[in-house]
Amino acid sequence: LRQEKVKLEQTLEQEQEQQVSKLMRKISKLEKDTASKQQSLEQLRREKIDLENTLEQEQEMLVNRLWRRMDKVEAEKRDLETRMGTTPPPSPSDKMDHVALNARVVQLSSEVDRLKKMLAKTETKR
Repeated sequence: LRQEKVKLEQTLEQEQEQQVSKLMRKISKLEKDTASKQQSLEQLRREKIDLENTLEQEQEMLVNRLWRRMDKVEAEKRDLETRMGTTPPPSPSDKMDHVALNARVVQLSSEVDRLKKMLAKTETKR
């Protein structure tokens, strides 16, 4: 009876060790998966920031290009009006500060992005 008890205790101990070992392997695997996913998430965040910065630069470049084009067209218009003998009204672009306007465009773009994120968070919570 004692031998049987000792044998059962040994069997139970072996089974418990196997279960603990199995669970430790699962925990280790899950920790590795979590670390890998965390690295992927950080990489995606960095890429997102890079893409947002690139987009902002491209938007600013386009705005600058459009302002230059608009200034050129307005100059041509004033030149034609001068040649025709009419006095042109003052150009609206002469009154505006392009740098301040570009800064305002960037600020509004950032505000739109922030509001989109808030909306997405609100929708996710629902």
